[in-house]
Amino acid sequence: MEIERIKGKLLENMESIEIIDAHEHLPPERVRIEKQVDVFILFSHYTHGDLLRAGMTEEQYKSLFNNEIPLDKRWKIFAPFWEKIRYTSYSRAVLISLKKFYGFDDINEKNYFEISERIKEFNKKGIYKRVLKDTCKIKFALTQCG
Repeated sequence: MEIERIKGKLLENMESIEIIDAHEHLPPERVRIEKQVDVFILFSHYTHGDLLRAGMTEEQYKSLFNNEIPLDKRWKIFAPFWEKIRYTSYSRAVLISLKKFYGFDDINEKNYFEISERIKEFNKKGIYKRVLKDTCKIKFALTQCG
């Protein structure tokens, strides 16, 4: 079909465009790789508002990033809200990233621990190059957080 051919050609050409990105909420890589990360790093920014609108309290949200709370307890807090936000555009971005970088199609009670392990393995020097430059084709990213 002609539309599909045109769509493919447009996407192919867009992938060759060099990008300069003002990613002002992204901390320097050295700060990122020093963090203890798990599945909830995927929900540390854009989905915040979705989770609050789904009924999660700010206290519950903050608890997702408290590594002193066992991962399984944080999952139990999160799971009912995930079901409410999983089809939002921000959650779609989470799922696309999950597939592209960690090899999972979904996040659920059977795989959140394994996803967390993969995220920890991926969180090392060069993560920004792998994600921003190699995958997203970003030539320069201005990471001015803080």
